[in-house]
Amino acid sequence: MTGVMEGVDEVQVGSYALMDCMYVTIRPEFGTAMSVLATVISNPTPDRAVLDVGLKGLACEFGPPVLIDRPGDEIPFLGSEEHVGVKLGERYR
Repeated sequence: MTGVMEGVDEVQVGSYALMDCMYVTIRPEFGTAMSVLATVISNPTPDRAVLDVGLKGLACEFGPPVLIDRPGDEIPFLGSEEHVGVKLGERYR
């Protein structure tokens, strides 16, 4: 439908349809439509965990991925195709 609307020359279908974490901050009345289930495969230090997902399964165009129900934890960067490091918050140490 938007393809025939005058003045519309670009549509961002994928991100909006899946409601990634950036859109949820803009329009909180919509929920996230998709998430990725990952497993902790290593916990080398009390403040760090490694998950079995990386760049091949996660996107970072609009910032790092957000961990569901883990507000104190963060993924500082995606550097590997198959794994990602998580900085664990105080609550889970």
